[in-house]
Amino acid sequence: MTELELRLETKLIQRNSRNLTLTSAGESYLLKCHEVLELVAKAEGEAAGSAEQPIGNLRVVCLSGFGGRYVVPLIPEYLKRYPNAQVEYLTQQRIPDLLGEGIDVGMFVARALRSSSLIAKRVGTIHAHMCASPDYLKRYGEPALPEDLEHHRCLRLVNATFSQQWELTDGRSSFTLRTEGPLVSDTPEALVVAAMQGQGIALVPSYAIVDPLKDRTLVKVLPNWQAEHFGVFALMPSRQFVAAKTRAWLDLIQEKLPAALERDESLFNSV
Repeated sequence: MTELELRLETKLIQRNSRNLTLTSAGESYLLKCHEVLELVAKAEGEAAGSAEQPIGNLRVVCLSGFGGRYVVPLIPEYLKRYPNAQVEYLTQQRIPDLLGEGIDVGMFVARALRSSSLIAKRVGTIHAHMCASPDYLKRYGEPALPEDLEHHRCLRLVNATFSQQWELTDGRSSFTLRTEGPLVSDTPEALVVAAMQGQGIALVPSYAIVDPLKDRTLVKVLPNWQAEHFGVFALMPSRQFVAAKTRAWLDLIQEKLPAALERDESLFNSV
């Protein structure tokens, strides 16, 4: 105790030959120490609880179009299942800095992921197909071969998933085309709107064009050709000590997402 008093430069205990008593400073110091220990115990309990029960704020980031169709509908289900959790949903068109931005899970679409410190779990597959409006094809003609695309207005989706080149396959052969056209966007929704207005041929994920194909505002172009498949990944900053809120989110994604992706691909093939 003498060392502590010397460090604090305050007398904490009154001493005599028979007993020891706390000074007023000592009583205040002891009370504060008890409060600190209670806060530590509470923090440890909450931290341990977060590893067992989904509680606290879950930050999720996702590509806007993909997330709007597949991820946003799952948020109410997550909140219903886990009433002690909250969700903060964000959109980005690039792989996020999970650690720097405090993100728990990033939902991302890519043909392949670059090597990084992130933990990636593949949770599904999407396909990209070409489409155009009937009016555009009436004016410019319908391509019969991939090579014919060189003479068409190509609406380009360019982001961290899609490049400026169209890499197409029919399952047997491959064809690569460096496209040219009047519109470049990092979201498929912008290209779909332009394609419906007759501005060109778009290569976009099938989920973005299922509805326009059903009402014939868009039609398939070179239906036997499509882009290489893309993986849907859940990205996390660490594999160790994954919080229950994150594990619960991943479980829900794995439960619901594959069936939703297959549903849209089946709808695309049936149109």
